Amino acid sequence: MVNNNVLYITILLILILLTFKFFFMTVKVTSNSMEKTLINNTTALILKRNIKPFNDKIVVYEINNQNFLKRVKGKPGDTIRINKLGIEAHNEILQNMIISTPNRNIETFSEFNNRFLDNYVVPFKGLTIPLNKQTLSIYKHLIEIIEGCEFEEIENKYYLCNSKISKYTFPENTYYLMGDNRSNSRDSRYFGAIPASKIKGEYLFTLFTPRE
Repeated sequence: MVNNNVLYITILLILILLTFKFFFMTVKVTSNSMEKTLINNTTALILKRNIKPFNDKIVVYEINNQNFLKRVKGKPGDTIRINKLGIEAHNEILQNMIISTPNRNIETFSEFNNRFLDNYVVPFKGLTIPLNKQTLSIYKHLIEIIEGCEFEEIENKYYLCNSKISKYTFPENTYYLMGDNRSNSRDSRYFGAIPASKIKGEYLFTLFTPRE
């Protein structure tokens, strides 16, 4: 009888562990980018599932085998504008060319450094853009993440994964993510939107907060 109870408890524990591993994960916050919502060294519980994030949801995404927690500020097709008044996101899917007249004061993501942003369209599945210096300054990093290879420019022609291309169709939806601590967060303002396939789950609650 005792042996049976031990066996049942062991099986139950294994099932609980397998269920937890399948549906949940824990992520340790390693920066101050989400203060004051999530402080550095906080451990968060994440629900792993194929989700369709909505604005203001906190999600975890993975880049280069590292997990990051950020808040959704733009969904596929939204137009993002960041100015001194705050962040504007317009749920507007443009049917034709989606790049507006460039603002000469707007720098590329690699140079952004907390300045303003004008009319960044969050790519959605099926969106096709022409490739030129302007579109690549905005979407190059995102496309390289999706495809897993780098762009090359040779004699004003563009090559991706060693194939010559003149336009690009996004194969999946993307999301614009930002940290709550705007002045201390490397997020979509710097590197653009994040592919849906890189989003691993949504934040549920905090498991552990370090003592100050």
